[in-house]
Amino acid sequence: MTFESCQDDPDRTQIFLYEGQNDTIELDMIREEIQKRLKKAGTKGVNFDVFFAPAGFGDYSSNLPLVLAGEKQTSPMSAGEEILSDLKKDKKFSKLFSKIELAKPG
Repeated sequence: MTFESCQDDPDRTQIFLYEGQNDTIELDMIREEIQKRLKKAGTKGVNFDVFFAPAGFGDYSSNLPLVLAGEKQTSPMSAGEEILSDLKKDKKFSKLFSKIELAKPG
């Protein structure tokens, strides 16, 4: 999972996920798995998207850092760092992807 900027908007922080070695992961399943972890962390009812990432930016993408930044009144990078830390600690989730990292927008 990589958090990088959207190509058409350098100020938009997004999550970019790199697919695991053997499995193709469905977008709805990714969203559900992230939603489960948000609930465990006490964040409920977050409406975010998961979609296929642009070429060169991982396999899947999400606007979750932007959404959480608005809810927590923090920067998308701070929200992204918190998400990244939580997801990397979750061994079951991190095994789904070959790479998880955070990149600055722009």
